Amino acid sequence: MDGTGHLFEPLLHELQGEVDCYVISYPQNDCLDYKQLEVFVLDKLPKEDDFVLLAESFSGPIGYGLAKRNLVNMKGIIFVATFLKSPGQFLANLVRLMPLSLVLVLPIPSFIIKQLFFGKNPDKHCVSLFKDTIRNMSSEVLSFRIKEVSQLSLDLEKMEVNTYYIQAANDRLVSSDNLESFNKISDKLKAIKINGPHFILQAKPKECADFIINEMRLIE
Repeated sequence: MDGTGHLFEPLLHELQGEVDCYVISYPQNDCLDYKQLEVFVLDKLPKEDDFVLLAESFSGPIGYGLAKRNLVNMKGIIFVATFLKSPGQFLANLVRLMPLSLVLVLPIPSFIIKQLFFGKNPDKHCVSLFKDTIRNMSSEVLSFRIKEVSQLSLDLEKMEVNTYYIQAANDRLVSSDNLESFNKISDKLKAIKINGPHFILQAKPKECADFIINEMRLIE
């Protein structure tokens, strides 16, 4: 949801030398809705080279919108701990009960970060990376994106592209029920469940990278 791409650092380290990666960061000071972000990302995608798109958490609906465009050189899409509808009551209640402009500028206690995002025994570097990323974000933009998620409602249509889903077995933010939406949009869905929290790419980067590398080899 931060859109900076900074939190991909652990995964990029594991993919180094195996997969050429390009991180698309979202505008940090503009309140763009899902459709506007989809257009923004579309402009950044390779125009000729083949690619596989990875869409994590907040970005799932953006990846889905791009996959529906049937881009000739998009050879696959990997969804990670994400959703195609509002993922649960947590975000909705947060929006309803709390003034986000205030909450998002307050220091987030480490135990909350661990419980919600990284699990019981998180890598200290990942927690520090998360805190630094959130601290430098616009509270207005982050609040806007949380509201976008809480109000999300999409018409689900079938896609033809190779589709993958990395599910976090211990995700406290995105219910496992959300996987059903992805079964509806793809007859080619291949899903893997990895033991870990919502930030599965950060908590279990090697396991995620191994899956990505193996599946990309099969596409080729």
